[in-house]
Amino acid sequence: MRPDLLTVDSKKLDAMSREELVRAFEVFSRTGSELVAYFSALEARIVELSRELERSRRLAAIGEVAAMLAHEIRNPLAGMELSVSVLKRQGLDGYQRELLDNIHKGIKRLDIIISDILSFAQEISLKMSRTDIKELILSTVSSLSHRLEEKRLKVKIQSGLSVEDGYIMIDKGYMERVFVNVLDNAIDVSKEGGKLWINLWKTQDEMWISVEDEGPGFSESALERALEPFFTTKTTGTGLGLAICNRIVEAHGGRLILENTEKGGKVSICLPLS
Repeated sequence: MRPDLLTVDSKKLDAMSREELVRAFEVFSRTGSELVAYFSALEARIVELSRELERSRRLAAIGEVAAMLAHEIRNPLAGMELSVSVLKRQGLDGYQRELLDNIHKGIKRLDIIISDILSFAQEISLKMSRTDIKELILSTVSSLSHRLEEKRLKVKIQSGLSVEDGYIMIDKGYMERVFVNVLDNAIDVSKEGGKLWINLWKTQDEMWISVEDEGPGFSESALERALEPFFTTKTTGTGLGLAICNRIVEAHGGRLILENTEKGGKVSICLPLS
């Protein structure tokens, strides 16, 4: 480096006050800390994405095997159902008919399980349409009125949406399935004579729908694994309900979130507006 440049730099340095040097050091230190925090967050996000990719691959493999098994089981199951139907038309005594009825119920139950497995395994192809979300919620609640009446449950719908704000582009059939499943689960865990809260609100970019119950809430393992296939805390069921719901919501570009409140459990569905 040329001596005259060294002289100029030294003069500039001498001209800087002590306060300016301290301020410059603080800026440098703060910038360095921000960079460290940024790269730490970036590293954590990369790890998270790697886990999500591995999980997606694992779920895809599970789906393929499950679909293959479901198809293989469904064919002989149909033959069994036909045989039971033929036997029922024969002259049977009460005990024999009761046994056949139990077999028939078991076949029907297995068929439901197979349908759930195939639903989880199949590709989700959305047919988007402009839908009034409040109307869809009301229709879903109405379809479950018999279950609500059985447990004497009251549903309180709270919405801050105007008529125009209530519209969103979704696949109506798929999302109705999500709402039915979430509400059905909430009814299952609710105490008799209790309440359910359905809240609808909108941010600049997202539509939110939450369902809250007065049940026991989610266990720690349920909060971590309830969206995984075949995980269930019930004595019956495939454990595919919420996993299928999560796939549908994710296909819409949204998120399904489980949490606990002071009342009980809460399931929130977040959907993008565009």
